[in-house]
Amino acid sequence: TLGHQAGDTLIREFGKRLTSLTRECDTIARLGGDEFAILIEDAKRSIIRRLAKRIVEDIRRPYVVAGTQTHVGVSVGIAISTDCGNDPQELVRKADIALYSAKDGGRNAYRLFSPEMDHSVKLRGTIEEELRHAVTSGEGLCLHYQPQVAFDGSVLGVEALLRWEHASRGFVAPQDFIP
Repeated sequence: TLGHQAGDTLIREFGKRLTSLTRECDTIARLGGDEFAILIEDAKRSIIRRLAKRIVEDIRRPYVVAGTQTHVGVSVGIAISTDCGNDPQELVRKADIALYSAKDGGRNAYRLFSPEMDHSVKLRGTIEEELRHAVTSGEGLCLHYQPQVAFDGSVLGVEALLRWEHASRGFVAPQDFIP
């Protein structure tokens, strides 16, 4: 809303805050847009959690950009090589999965990657693929209408509900396929 130059200034200030929170031996990299990575060597899990908490708290303090006080939120995804392996691409992928888990939790949070997150992402990809097939083939999807009724019994309107009966999974809950 304040223009590209102000956005660039905000990103630089964000980077300075990250630098002030990390050790000299840590590496901070801007991946693109508003995504950053921090590579931390030889740190205990408790130190990593404490750093993530400090990042969330410190980044939320207001910034002054182009004479305007600006607030930003932050979500942190963490992957630890002793848990996730040493392949850099795989570490970034798992940190990204943890990041989206933090965002799904309401932002201004951090999450440590767990194998359950990976399973959840793979399941979601499978469901997306199967739903795409159901939509294009017209199989298993049906629309139901449910009246919205006032306390006095009068009908206020009708709610449209999409239901998906999967060939092998049975009925798939809306909260599993609508998002």
